[in-house]
Amino acid sequence: MTDLPSPARRRSPAGRFPAWTVAAAFLLLEAAACARALTPRPEAPEAPPAPPTEQPAPPQAPAPDTSAPASFPQPIEVQSVNGLLDVRMQVVRASFNVPGGGSQSLRAYQLLSANGKTYNAAPAFPGPTFRVKPGDRVRVKLLNGLENTDTLCMNYPAANSGLDTFPDCFHGPDWTNMHFHGFHVTPADSGDNVLLEIAPQDSFQYSFRIPQNQSPGTHWYHPHKHGSVAIQVTNGMSGAFFIEDPTTGLDSMTRAYGMEDYLVAIQQVDSSVNLVDNNTGNYILVNGQQTPVLSLRAGEVARLRMVNENISQTAHYQIIFPAGSNNPSFYDVARDGVQFAPANYDAKTPDDSLYMAPGNRLDVFVKAPGTAGDFTVRARQLANVRSARRQSRKVQEQPQG
Repeated sequence: MTDLPSPARRRSPAGRFPAWTVAAAFLLLEAAACARALTPRPEAPEAPPAPPTEQPAPPQAPAPDTSAPASFPQPIEVQSVNGLLDVRMQVVRASFNVPGGGSQSLRAYQLLSANGKTYNAAPAFPGPTFRVKPGDRVRVKLLNGLENTDTLCMNYPAANSGLDTFPDCFHGPDWTNMHFHGFHVTPADSGDNVLLEIAPQDSFQYSFRIPQNQSPGTHWYHPHKHGSVAIQVTNGMSGAFFIEDPTTGLDSMTRAYGMEDYLVAIQQVDSSVNLVDNNTGNYILVNGQQTPVLSLRAGEVARLRMVNENISQTAHYQIIFPAGSNNPSFYDVARDGVQFAPANYDAKTPDDSLYMAPGNRLDVFVKAPGTAGDFTVRARQLANVRSARRQSRKVQEQPQG
């Protein structure tokens, strides 16, 4: 990649240079005054310790309204400490104000504690982000706080749901487990066991070691209980899992150049799906928001970790620039946790080549232009849709501050 800044470069003081922003129902580029500075990752507030218990904890207050405009939010992030990631989290039902859909009752992950720190965070989608290194041990205590109230066949108010009849229907939609997508770990016992079933009001202790030869990169976790995967993932039950290699590859590069590292979790969230229309999540969100905004300074390079956390949607991201403008530069550097050869970094990504199938992860270096400008970004769903949906956003140039 030929136009990265030198490792010694540092950010200029806010207020002196224009910035450009990325936001999205899928993706939005915008030139803005540099008063829109980078938003730091939010830290979870300290909460009073909860009494030790292996029973599901009571759900917290309803999650915030995701329809309100927001800066580019990042989920709570937890890193391993001294070679160990030790997490307690649970699955609960919670009410979310989903854009265009009003209040919906969804299944969601709730982080209770990690590495000895109590969170008791509100249920959220996507779930918390975890960050480990090869050789680390991962321990996840997953509590299923759902009630076993659903019938064998789903009876949600979805279109054509009457066509779902036994045995071609969801079963055990409130039974769950956890799949570590992209990990090269044992599928047996307390490892990545997709045949495990955690009953409502029960729990399970996952414990496994990340192998030293695990490919570092952007991965994710989600339920894989056969019979309820679609409904739980469509409810928003998924999160990112980063495996770092701080001495080589992309992680060493992002540190050397002082890049910020952002998760872009793309989800289609809905309270109901069925066999006929199991791919029509009505609400397309990024990091749980409809139109979050990410600001970068002029010339700044950032790493975007894009994760398509959907069950059946293939998306094509097409970036439309005005003729003759000073445009952002995009470089694909890894896909599904596999780093591309460094020689590929010298070839800028074509504007229409960002394809992501369900479960795909794409790492992108993006360099902000030197001056403000107007940009339009279009995200198109290409496969498994009843009709083509297109979302575009016009970005307005704002006065420099």
